[in-house]
Amino acid sequence: MYELSTNDEKIRELLNIETPIVLEKSIINNNSSSLIKNILNTKNTIESYEQTKIQLENLYDSLKDIFDYAKVPMELRDRQFLNKTGFAMSPANAITTINDVFRVSAFVRGIDKAIKDLKKIYKNETLHVLYPACGPLAPLLIPLLAYYKSSNIYNENDFKVTFIDIQEGAIISLNEILKVTNLDIFVKDILLMDAVDYKTNEKIHLLILEAMQHGFTKEGHLSISKHFSSLLDKNGVFLPQEVNIDAILTIGEDEYNTQWKDKEFTNSIDIDKKIFKKRVVLGNILKINLGTLKNMKILNLDENTKLVKCATLTIPNFKNEDNRRIILFSTNITIYKDEVINEYDSGITHPLPNLDICINFIPQTDKKKTDLYVKSGDNIIFYYKLVGLPGFLVTKENR
Repeated sequence: MYELSTNDEKIRELLNIETPIVLEKSIINNNSSSLIKNILNTKNTIESYEQTKIQLENLYDSLKDIFDYAKVPMELRDRQFLNKTGFAMSPANAITTINDVFRVSAFVRGIDKAIKDLKKIYKNETLHVLYPACGPLAPLLIPLLAYYKSSNIYNENDFKVTFIDIQEGAIISLNEILKVTNLDIFVKDILLMDAVDYKTNEKIHLLILEAMQHGFTKEGHLSISKHFSSLLDKNGVFLPQEVNIDAILTIGEDEYNTQWKDKEFTNSIDIDKKIFKKRVVLGNILKINLGTLKNMKILNLDENTKLVKCATLTIPNFKNEDNRRIILFSTNITIYKDEVINEYDSGITHPLPNLDICINFIPQTDKKKTDLYVKSGDNIIFYYKLVGLPGFLVTKENR
């Protein structure tokens, strides 16, 4: 059967006419190079934010054009669902994560440093880089690959990448982007599957994973991390190196409104010192690194209920301010060495309030079955749910 559109594209190619998609290739490579040069020569600061933001938006526009050109069916673009490890975000929503400035910047610098260090350890080996839950744009790695190729820093003999995603729409998009940009030379494999089902006898030298939302909820980062912690080579690098979640008591109005009313965007640098001092830190409830992952014990209550027991903390007496505080989950992430994403720096580290926990008060109206009433002196136990929508479950310790 004669396909006009396919034939026309072939004719344009034979005539050496620059089609829109060919032009995007040049734009993406140029934008990626200038973006990565900027990121590698800066830190996450207020001064660097605006320029990086503009560069990421420009790159996003070009990558989205290819995403559209890939003709991902609408039902696959918008498809989102719960799988056995958590929420799978739709490709249409996932493409926007590239605009999270401090998140992308910290990962880019961390990945670049990790590859340099790994090349010193595995001098004569082609590194195997694994990127599960990569999404339709693989935003933490695609710009770096374009920069490495155009600058002749690394080639396909230095490392190969296995991309994994559970969303078919993401895989269609990623295949098109890598082909159009000629970055498929770095590809070892592109797999449509649940990351926790991945098995291999080959070495994994570098694992890049970011499958989380604020408050460490909804997505399957912990389950995926647990799975790959046993597959990583003994001298390999797992990124991020550490994720810390703390439980904090705070005054909601001050925390979320007062300190940000005159700021253009939230970030750790602009946290109000006076409001910060009013916080009451209960303590760390979950620390995720290779050591804790390998030793983590899973409580299997039944086939549909899996928990990790995290920490038991005590509600203190408050010396100052209103007793009616809210509890929030604060996330701080070490990507690699000194590359970090602190609370408020990113969508994934924006502190998440838990309004179901009522501390030193009982609501007069709008009571919910999920409410937990606790008071100063009570011990509360934090569990992490691994099935359904992942997130923290808080209970009161029986005495």
